[in-house]
Amino acid sequence: MSPMLLVVSAIVGALVVVSKMGIIAFFKYCGLVMVAFFVHHFLNRKVPQYPSSEVYKLFKENPYHKGKSNGEDLVVIVTGATSGIGQKIAEEMYRYGATVIIASRNAAKGEAVMEEIMAANPGSKGKLVFGKLEISDLDSVRDFVKWVNSNYKQIDYLVNNAGMQYGATDAMTNMSASINSKQGYDVCFATNYLGHFLLTHLLLPTVKGRIVNLASSFHFQADGTTLDPAHGHDGKTVEAAFGEGKPFKHRAQAYGVTKLANVLHAVELQRRLKGLGYGHLKIVSVCPGWVQTNILGHEIVAHVIHSCAFRIQEGILSSMAAIFDKDLQGGEFVSNQIMPLSTYSWFDAMLHKLTEKGIRDQSVLFLGTAVLLLQSQSYGHHNHTPSAEARDVKLSAAFYDWTMAELQKKGYITK
Repeated sequence: MSPMLLVVSAIVGALVVVSKMGIIAFFKYCGLVMVAFFVHHFLNRKVPQYPSSEVYKLFKENPYHKGKSNGEDLVVIVTGATSGIGQKIAEEMYRYGATVIIASRNAAKGEAVMEEIMAANPGSKGKLVFGKLEISDLDSVRDFVKWVNSNYKQIDYLVNNAGMQYGATDAMTNMSASINSKQGYDVCFATNYLGHFLLTHLLLPTVKGRIVNLASSFHFQADGTTLDPAHGHDGKTVEAAFGEGKPFKHRAQAYGVTKLANVLHAVELQRRLKGLGYGHLKIVSVCPGWVQTNILGHEIVAHVIHSCAFRIQEGILSSMAAIFDKDLQGGEFVSNQIMPLSTYSWFDAMLHKLTEKGIRDQSVLFLGTAVLLLQSQSYGHHNHTPSAEARDVKLSAAFYDWTMAELQKKGYITK
């Protein structure tokens, strides 16, 4: 049986189980299917290779780099660049000869990472610079932008990479507990979305090339209600859902919700850039797939996932394509793999039905397991269609307007 047919059969089976036998049986069924998927994966697994020559070709073919043999004249900001995907993107851009600003909160770790990158690439003509940034702290974002503007006339690429998932930072024993940023927002929301929104907005006059948002296919998990200013979370406004220290109803939703926010940000900002006077810019969101990073922590489940995930080098392909590919017009969602079932015309309707039944979260988590086990079979940089919610023009506009109003109200954006 083909991998795709396995996924289709599993999804159909899950829907039958939950409708006939209830949610408990649904979870038991999912557990058994996951075991079967893992067995199938280990019998048929492939190890993809990062196509460095293809990425270099994308670099050379982009008119933005005309006259450059390499990237010596480029200046790049990468947030969260002291580990994982961010570190590897920074290293790749340094290898191209660019000046790379390692934007992170930990100066000692930043220095160590810069030494590591330089040692691994002794022939590079690039430059590494540490910039102190705590992305969840809006004061720190504002201070970082002032530092950037006082030291650099132009930034070519801004890579909004820094992110968190609750399981990496605490035991998740109390799923209704509020974990807040300095300004009182849910810390996952502030880290993954709000800080990067502010950073991007304040740097718009300085960035001349592209902006890349590290998102995820897990944005399919979020149905958009948490972000909708008209409806909010459980009928509340967005301010009630996120402001003044309000937690998510269930913190396991946080990652998917904030990744939907990242995609909506890219889509809506791209619509507005010309009107804002930055028609030369492009912003693209990306999904790296399951990658061997520290975002999931160090529990047993994380080790199992790492055994099946892309290596970090392979995980940066979608980001590098988003930076260099001349054919991207802005607003796209670029992925390292094709999410199973998502290319079918009935997929949106199925997710809507799962939302109505109250099992969308669990079903997308289940589908995420299929992505983990099948992603190497479609490895490449794909212009992937995001979720129906991410394509909702009304939702993206309303959420963008809410974010701007919130940051203006707090004094972080003045115009």
